[in-house]
Amino acid sequence: MNLNQKTSPLKNTLFIAFTILGVFNNWSNNLFAQCQEPPKGWFVIICLNHTEASQVRFEIGVGGDQNTHRAWTTWTKGQPTVLSVPIEFRYAKEIWLKAYAIPEKDVSLCICFNDHVTQKMTFDEDEEHETNRDDDNECECGIPR
Repeated sequence: MNLNQKTSPLKNTLFIAFTILGVFNNWSNNLFAQCQEPPKGWFVIICLNHTEASQVRFEIGVGGDQNTHRAWTTWTKGQPTVLSVPIEFRYAKEIWLKAYAIPEKDVSLCICFNDHVTQKMTFDEDEEHETNRDDDNECECGIPR
């Protein structure tokens, strides 16, 4: 018996073991990605099942202070649906948010602070709101847990 025949069962066993580990690794990464905790401070959730627009453009600022309002980001379908606000607004007592549907089609999103929804926004052109951390609202897409 030559050396290759002796190591062949070992190679096969290692191949199977690494294949199983690779499958498990992919499965566990996907499972843990779905179980992530919500961001801390302010964040926005795009309700994908209720949004027809392919993009949503955002402006943000501190509530009650128009001098802080500025362009923030543009979300595009296929990107993550949970958006943490910029660090300088993350723990503000109140934020102002304006969102634009691109193209002008239905959009549903929720503004959240820590573990609760403070404002639901449903629109087909643009909409803006000021919301306080203590506000409480419901959202059809829910907060990731």
